[in-house]
Amino acid sequence: MLIKTTIEGVGEKSIELKEIPSTPKLKVHFQRHPDYKGEYGFDWFRDYYETKLADQSKLQALKDEYTPCQILGEDYFVPWLTLMPNAAADLILKVELDEAVKIKKKESGKIILPKNCALAFSPAEIEISALRDKQEFEVNVSCRGILAADAKLDVTIDTDNQVVGKLNVLKNSVVPKINLRFVKVVVYPGQKYLKENELVNGAFVDKEYDSEEAYLDNVLTNHDVPNFIKTRAFNQALIDVDIDPGNYVIELDGTTLANEGKIRGYEISDNLFAKGLHKDLLAKYQNVYENTSGSKNQQGGKSLIVFYSALQRVAMSGTVGGESSLLDVGSRSCLIYAAGLDAPSTYVHELGHVMGCLHSFVDSAAVNSIEEGIKAKEEFMNRCFSAIEHNKKQLAIVSSGTNPLKTQKVIESIEKLNSQIADSIGAISCYSHKIAGNAMAFDNFKTSSNFMDYTAGGGIDFFKWQWATMQNAILGY
Repeated sequence: MLIKTTIEGVGEKSIELKEIPSTPKLKVHFQRHPDYKGEYGFDWFRDYYETKLADQSKLQALKDEYTPCQILGEDYFVPWLTLMPNAAADLILKVELDEAVKIKKKESGKIILPKNCALAFSPAEIEISALRDKQEFEVNVSCRGILAADAKLDVTIDTDNQVVGKLNVLKNSVVPKINLRFVKVVVYPGQKYLKENELVNGAFVDKEYDSEEAYLDNVLTNHDVPNFIKTRAFNQALIDVDIDPGNYVIELDGTTLANEGKIRGYEISDNLFAKGLHKDLLAKYQNVYENTSGSKNQQGGKSLIVFYSALQRVAMSGTVGGESSLLDVGSRSCLIYAAGLDAPSTYVHELGHVMGCLHSFVDSAAVNSIEEGIKAKEEFMNRCFSAIEHNKKQLAIVSSGTNPLKTQKVIESIEKLNSQIADSIGAISCYSHKIAGNAMAFDNFKTSSNFMDYTAGGGIDFFKWQWATMQNAILGY
């Protein structure tokens, strides 16, 4: 640009001023790749949050999960990514341009992707001129080691270092490991099993198996259930699921159960039997596999257990795919029925409950059940405290006598009561953590992509606070 001016004593002069290019007004958003299948964790402030959050008093707390800030004078919520050490994620970087912005063919400047010693972004930069042709770019993020702390990363423009986007990556220095055992529940041992309407080579056919056990083995293999659980579900929460390769079987006497009217074929017909089945299976499992030598997993710790069976259960709400206990802290298990056998997300949903997650939708019955459980444990503890005081008085009397057996009996009673109080305190802590760790619930029953919903076809992801809830549960086992 030339400017003509007259300078006193010098005359007319022309001065050339260089134009400083202005940075286009834009912001960028990281999104999941369209081909996402759960290979990594990714959570963001979703469109329905503000309108579907059941308890609106928690809206600010919900926003705070996504480290809110301002970009171009507007609210910006930062998404969260989880990556196992030495893993990678394919994301989409979506560029949002101001309506008035027109990108020139030779527009200068670059969008600079974040830099971090433990994370690599490819590409590392995007020419602003490329925005003339498209506004969405594939970006690969790889973790080249261990993140000791959450990485809070900025996307900038090189010309003026303007922040146009952000991404949070959760630390992965602690990756809890849990052993997972699949336990087949065989109803009619030694008999062949006919699976009706099984999908074989693109067609539905009736297929006969040599045994129920063979059918149940085939279910896990055909539907890739163990791999789905390990690499497309709990890996999102940075939990390393170690699939136990052992062959675990619990046999029922289906003929006797049928004669007693508890089942018809494979359909459960007795409600009391249905209610007690999961607990009975756990007792059988513990008797066979945990109360014998060599029953611990390879790490020496406890396992999570998936009981799975061809049994069919129907409730008032319809066919039941699976179940797990919210109040039985020590069960560490879930039960998958026939309706859920071929749906990997059903296994994840029930294991999510085992690891402390409630439903993502409003489930007042579950919350009330937990609160009643806390109240019952508190009342039980009060009775224990009263019994201890009574026993202490008894101890003072018997200890002055000449019968040491009576004294020992009272001491043992006090010790047992103290142990029961300690167990109750642990249970109350667990129940309280379940409520606190599931504070966000939404009025969107059967419509979200969350594993803890009942969406047709199953879920594909977890929320950020669910990651934390499950990690804490595993670390507490």
